Amino acid sequence: MRKLKKAVTKEQVFEACATLEEQQGDFTNREILELVGGSSVTVQKYRKEYEAEKLNKEKMKTLELKDNEKIAVEDAISKILSERVNALSESYLSQLEATHAELQITSEAFEKIQSEAEQYQERIELLEKERNEQIARLSIVKEQYDAQITAQDQKYHSEIEDIQNKSKLEISKIEVNYEKVLTTNQEQYENHKKLIEQQHNYSQQQAQQMLSDLQKRNEKLELEMKEERTSLQQKIDVLSKENADISCKEAVLMTKNEELSHKVLLLQQEKEELQKQIKEVSAVNTVKESGKQQNLI
Repeated sequence: MRKLKKAVTKEQVFEACATLEEQQGDFTNREILELVGGSSVTVQKYRKEYEAEKLNKEKMKTLELKDNEKIAVEDAISKILSERVNALSESYLSQLEATHAELQITSEAFEKIQSEAEQYQERIELLEKERNEQIARLSIVKEQYDAQITAQDQKYHSEIEDIQNKSKLEISKIEVNYEKVLTTNQEQYENHKKLIEQQHNYSQQQAQQMLSDLQKRNEKLELEMKEERTSLQQKIDVLSKENADISCKEAVLMTKNEELSHKVLLLQQEKEELQKQIKEVSAVNTVKESGKQQNLI
């Protein structure tokens, strides 16, 4: 059975090339094969890579700047960067000042709107308080009216009952007296009975008159109550309309407030971004100045 050759690696070929180059300057593929083994194709491949890397290193070494050249290039780059950073800083500072001014104006407008909103809220609370007071007053007037009507009704009914009871009592007395004196003086009895009936009719008329007066007073009070209710309802309607208008204005103010708050937030974010960029530019300037000082040393 034929024994397989062990594969050679790139590192082995590179190491062999470096050793032969150091010992004798020039070398061949056969000499590399004697050192590391492997196939001629693999050795040829890795040798080309070694020579290509060597050529690249020599090119890089050729292109590498000398110390005085590095200092001159760094000074030129530092000068250009410094001029650009200064111009950029001035531009950022100008934008930042304009942003600060706009932010101040926006803050003042926001405070003004907030103050107006507080005033509208106080007016709403005042109108709501006045509306509640009017409703409470209407309730109290109604209760007083109902109590007054009830008391007057009870009073008049009591007086009418007293008059009727007195009339009945007088009639009863007359009838008793009539029985007693019927045999003695019929004409006197008739006259007296007629007089009592007249008094009873008069009492009835007074009672009717009192009832009529009571009804008129009730109608008058009802009319006054109706007018009072109408007036209070009109005031309540006006207050409700003003309340609705104020609520609408408050909604508009809240919308403007949210828009201003959003704008202030955007301005603050822009301000923070500008400050961040200024800090980065300052850091770059500081690093450049430090490098320049080290180079000078």
